[in-house]
Amino acid sequence: MDPIRVLLCHQHPIIRSGWRVLLENEPEIRVIGEAANGPEAVALADYWQPDIVLLDIKLAHTTGILVAREIAAKAKHVGVVFVSVHSDEEYVSEAFRAGARGYVLADSAQTDLIQAIRAVTKGSRFLSPSVTSELLSEYARRNRSANEPLSESERKLFCLLEGIQAFCNSRRD
Repeated sequence: MDPIRVLLCHQHPIIRSGWRVLLENEPEIRVIGEAANGPEAVALADYWQPDIVLLDIKLAHTTGILVAREIAAKAKHVGVVFVSVHSDEEYVSEAFRAGARGYVLADSAQTDLIQAIRAVTKGSRFLSPSVTSELLSEYARRNRSANEPLSESERKLFCLLEGIQAFCNSRRD
């Protein structure tokens, strides 16, 4: 079986090094390159055609959201996974709308990153369980306090989150 080929993109080399160390401990994963900014990530993704691109939301010269859109438009087979400190709905929703198939919180990357890569490689989506819980709680709070139904886009995201949560829970059992 061919290894899962991963491209790393973060503006801080120490973060990329940490990701690399974590991933290189997995025999089925191979880091094929590193990018320090958005334009570099797009060019390397176009050249190397990785299976997975790991991105941060905030990048030098652009945003991870714009990079994800560009990669998703050029190479639909490439799975974009965000690794971010941001867990609020705006960032998560925007990431998935941009074509991401995974979203991992930076503080849980050590436990969730490998799972995310494997899930996305198999065609699934992945969301760190702590983000899922936080977003579901926020939707419930908002819906109870406003006493109004979810909008169509909120309902779709809620269904996506429920599906991801069920998938994550089945993998942890």
